[in-house]
Amino acid sequence: MRRRLSETQAERLAQDLADLAYLNEASLNDHFRCLYGVEPPARLRQPLLIQALAYRMQEKAMGGLKHSPLMPTLVQLLESRPTSGMPAMRRGRAQRRPALSAFAGPRRSAGGSPS
Repeated sequence: MRRRLSETQAERLAQDLADLAYLNEASLNDHFRCLYGVEPPARLRQPLLIQALAYRMQEKAMGGLKHSPLMPTLVQLLESRPTSGMPAMRRGRAQRRPALSAFAGPRRSAGGSPS
């Protein structure tokens, strides 16, 4: 549920969000632990960490996103759907495609004729 902020609360939130850009890595990690209750992921880069902190700060100040009334119906549909015939989901990285050659078409030998 969204809450309406007073002018002073909105100014304070805006200042806190702006201050995130000036914090060092240790301070950002401390904020993350306080707001999320867990250690920040090791590979989370600073710009994404700042975005995650800003989102949570706004969520706490103004309320989170609304839950869709359709969510229970969607979950029920997904759970009742047969899985046979569906491709298996893979975890991890996507398969790499073979490298493309810079030359498209038949290769030519030194004499100029296709090989």
